[in-house]
Amino acid sequence: MATRNEMLLSGILIATIVVAAVTVALLMAIRPVSSTGKIKAIGCEIWADANRIIKLQQVDWGVLSPGDVAAVTFWVQNIGNLNGTLSFNITSWQFTTVIANSTLPSNASNYLVYSWNYSGAVLKPFDTVPVQMQLAVAPNIQNISQFNCTINIWITEFR
Repeated sequence: MATRNEMLLSGILIATIVVAAVTVALLMAIRPVSSTGKIKAIGCEIWADANRIIKLQQVDWGVLSPGDVAAVTFWVQNIGNLNGTLSFNITSWQFTTVIANSTLPSNASNYLVYSWNYSGAVLKPFDTVPVQMQLAVAPNIQNISQFNCTINIWITEFR
């Protein structure tokens, strides 16, 4: 008959063999599968200089008179991984009247017209194009002494 120590050792040996067998079975059940893909990324950066060193944060049009047209050139870079085309709009208009608390003309933003010379060309990833934006002040503008607005520029995937 086996001694108590022999029985204990045989139990430990059996437990070790079971754990080893389960571990091997688990390791053999793992099937690694490689995964690759691309995530669509679309975006643009606006630069104040052709060397793309200074990001454009603000356009100061200075003091303009009725009938004036002012222009600024900046560079737009496609920073995504898709081909795209540019668009812009103007939002968040704020006006200061010549006489405090006087009434602004209806559709005051119609007196300040933004345009640009972007041709609609497709920008490939990391392409940069110069863009000239113009601001035309209507000759018949009245009662507006200052303005503030946001120029939104974005790139849309070209398919």
